[in-house]
Amino acid sequence: DGSYWVWIPRYAYSITSGYHTSTAGTIEVEFLKDKTNVSTTGRTTYQNASGQGNWNIHPAFYYDGDSTTGTQLSGFWVAKYEMSMETNGVATTTSSASIGNVATSSTIKAVSKPRVTAWRYINRSNCFTNALNYGTNSLSNAGLESHLMKNSEWGAVAYLTHSKYGRNKTEITINSNSSYCTGGSSGATAYTNVLQSTTGNCYGIYDISGSSLEQVAAYWNGASTSNTYGATLVNALSKYKDVYDDASTTDYGKIGGERSYGDALYETSASCYITSGTNNVSWNSDFSEFVYSDCIFLYRGGHYSYNEKAGIFNFNRYTGEPGGYDAFRITLWNN
Repeated sequence: DGSYWVWIPRYAYSITSGYHTSTAGTIEVEFLKDKTNVSTTGRTTYQNASGQGNWNIHPAFYYDGDSTTGTQLSGFWVAKYEMSMETNGVATTTSSASIGNVATSSTIKAVSKPRVTAWRYINRSNCFTNALNYGTNSLSNAGLESHLMKNSEWGAVAYLTHSKYGRNKTEITINSNSSYCTGGSSGATAYTNVLQSTTGNCYGIYDISGSSLEQVAAYWNGASTSNTYGATLVNALSKYKDVYDDASTTDYGKIGGERSYGDALYETSASCYITSGTNNVSWNSDFSEFVYSDCIFLYRGGHYSYNEKAGIFNFNRYTGEPGGYDAFRITLWNN
């Protein structure tokens, strides 16, 4: 369909400075061979636990989330741009929920292309379903499985971006386009606005800082299975989502009873905003507002108007209803 994708190879990482602080630190990365736990340096032992100096196989490369018995991935594909809508092959501006909060069909497609308006005004359920359906036919025949980007996958992109293999601790320039143009402007190509790329050149991922708030497959664990805006996600198989405890505990970002790692939440922020206090204490002064009972769905990247509070370490929360600030991105697994 003409969409662009970026490959994120399997890797292990270690946060060697700045762990759980507001000061951007250092993330070291070692790539892993195929689907194994053997790094390019020969390392084979990993702690797989949150903590400064620990070496962890990034959890985004566990197909079903299990670090010991689960299926392993050699990497995954990420949409190069925020998704946009095409109707009968023509770019469509989703300027209201009546246009945007719809399912894909034989005429309505989700694509990843530059110089068009990001698909907004879509609730969490519909963007989750549209992401799953993206690869139903031709991609599944090619051994690829599509889904809404998980928060752990966002973390994998963020950590690789911050490492020497990405921007080497240089913050991505914000996509400040008020028309939500993918790639940064209506005239942009992969060779334009390269400082908005995760690699600083034409090969990286765009719209990851600023532009729209990005909806990811992640939510508070008390979400109702009949939730108005996100029931499809809440009822989905566990491999397609990340589920978190709320921010009322000191270990915000817990998942499965243990503090999460690799997802650019706890490890790359000093704290999170609940109902009072400072809310821009993630690395690079990014906004940090975690899920809880009133705002149960997680968002990443930040809105273009957030200025320095937008970025790869930004996290927000909201209800999941369709809004003009909210877009989404699809990822693909080689299963």
